[in-house]
Order: sequence, then C-alpha cells, then structure tokens
Amino acid sequence: LAVTFDFQRPCTFREVVLISRSKRLSVRIEVAAAATGPWQAAYDRARADCPDTQFHRLMLAAPATGRHLRLTVQAEGITWLDEVLAWGEAEVTADMPEAYRPVVSPPIVAEIAFSSIPGIAKTSFSDARYWDWLREIGNAAVQPAVWSVPIGFGLMVAGSLVSRSKVPANVGRTMVRLHTPERVRVDRRF
Repeated sequence: LAVTFDFQRPCTFREVVLISRSKRLSVRIEVAAAATGPWQAAYDRARADCPDTQFHRLMLAAPATGRHLRLTVQAEGITWLDEVLAWGEAEVTADMPEAYRPVVSPPIVAEIAFSSIPGIAKTSFSDARYWDWLREIGNAAVQPAVWSVPIGFGLMVAGSLVSRSKVPANVGRTMVRLHTPERVRVDRRF
C-alpha cells in the first residue's frame, strides 16, 4: 500500500505515527519537494523488525524536508492503514496561512454494523448510531447508577403490577419462611 500526502507547503518532518489494524508492518517513508520526485528516503523498517502492535511511532533518524510525504506500508495478508499523523514544522507565510484545508477530503467509513447479541441480525446497530447515542447521553455514561438504578426499580414495580393476578399459590408460605427468625418453629419445607 502506497500513500502520498501533499502538505501544500514545505515541511520538516521529524516523526510519523501510524495506527493500523495490521500489527506487523514494513514501512518506508520518503519525502520530496515535488510530486514527481526525486524522493529522499527518510525511514525504512522491515516487517521482521516491527513490534506486534497497532500503534507505530516512527522517529526519523534526521529531519526530512519536503512538500510531499510518501508512505509505503506492507503487512502479511490485508494491509490496513487507519490513521497517519505527521509531526514536525511547516512554513507559514501570507501565501501559505496556518489554516490548512485538504484539497481532497478522505472518504469517511460509516455504517459498520455491530451486533449487541451475536448471531441475531435484528440487534445490530451502526458505529455512527452508537457514537451519536454516546454523545446524546453524555455524562450519564460516566455515572450509570444515576439512571440505571431508578430504571431497574421502575421495571421491577411495573412487572409486579402487570403480573399482580399471577401470584403463585405458595407465596405466603415462602414469605413467612423468609421473614421469621430461625428460633420460631415453622414448617420450612418447600
């Protein structure tokens, strides 16, 4: 997998961070002043030298300067590249202000389905729906007892009221057995 980034200005790169679902990656980082090259190698690592991790912090041996940054990444099987962070300094002038907007915005992956009960498709929900729900409940997610205890108590009362006519015949005997002291002689057989 080869990816080229155009930063629209000269930059000095010192570090690149890769986040990837592919854990063991071979990585080559190259920098160039123009999209056509020439490309200067800034970092090279073989897959055998890669730690088994999803977070790859790649410190360049020496600062590399250029407008374009090219990453060549290879994993065993499918190569995933989820996020790339480039660290360093960028030239800021009146012609190239600090507020930078990419020319081409990357596609946003959405609608990844998760099942709340594995194997039952009707319980699936999208990742976007989950993050929307999490934003909506906000602080309630930090302290779940604040809302889950009253809901649980309410469900218990509602269940009791709905099934009031379905009280088992031996419930009186069970309640006496549970609430009388052991020293009182009561038939304790089920």
